[in-house]
Amino acid sequence: MQKTLSRTRYLSCVAILSAVATVLMYLEFSIPIIPSFIKFEFSETPALIASYALGPFAGVLICFFKNLLHLFGTTTAGIGELSNFILGVFLVLPAGLIYKSRKTRGTAFVGALVGSFLMAGASMITNYYVIYPVYQNFMPMEAILAAYKAICPLADNLWKALAIFNLPFTFVKGIVDTIVTFLLYKFLSPIIKGYHLPKRKKAIDSATKEKQSNIIHAQQNIESSTSADKNVCDKTIVAENIAEVKDSVDITNAADSIVANTAKVENITQTNNCLQAKTVDNAIETPTVGENGFVQENK
Repeated sequence: MQKTLSRTRYLSCVAILSAVATVLMYLEFSIPIIPSFIKFEFSETPALIASYALGPFAGVLICFFKNLLHLFGTTTAGIGELSNFILGVFLVLPAGLIYKSRKTRGTAFVGALVGSFLMAGASMITNYYVIYPVYQNFMPMEAILAAYKAICPLADNLWKALAIFNLPFTFVKGIVDTIVTFLLYKFLSPIIKGYHLPKRKKAIDSATKEKQSNIIHAQQNIESSTSADKNVCDKTIVAENIAEVKDSVDITNAADSIVANTAKVENITQTNNCLQAKTVDNAIETPTVGENGFVQENK
């Protein structure tokens, strides 16, 4: 049972769909291109709808209950109902399981297609080993084969008759049930699941809006935290650049100071050299005056 449905609602839907399927079993009709004892009806459609909406087990339950109720008016001593139940399970169970794995329109169709193939294959086995051996108590095998051969002379034995008539008939029946299910499911699914109820719809809308609001807040928090981290990173980079510039300026100022001091030292040295040279020249060129007032030569 699906968690979104209450047990009461689940059982109520199964009961109602089983009743509908039972009524559809009584609305059977013959098709001119196949023997008259092969009937066409749409009783698998409610079971297929339930298999999609409520789960595959619900479809199996409907197949069981519709045949159980049909036993009260059976003309085949229950053999026809047994065959119908087996073939119905081969249709609705694979369809429901495949759809449950991934709930899309495509997987629903694939599941029904697989179920139709399996149901057609199972019809060969059940008819050959179960249905027709019992029917021989009411109708001789020669009469059964004669009904087939009257339409197609190639059906001269039971296997050929089943392959020519029952196999494609059962497959087409599964496809027709699938088409009817797809036409009705869109309208019936919300009713079965209770989505049409105002309170439930309001609760679902409220929960959806709350989830959307939480997603928006989460995105805003991520954006704000990202922006804050970016600002911190930018400030760190700027501070590092400023520190590097200050270091460069300090190094440049120190270098300029050293160059200036070096120039001063060179100027002082040059000045001292000039003064020393002048002193020597003066000592050479200046005459010596004796006590008598005459100039004496320097030796």
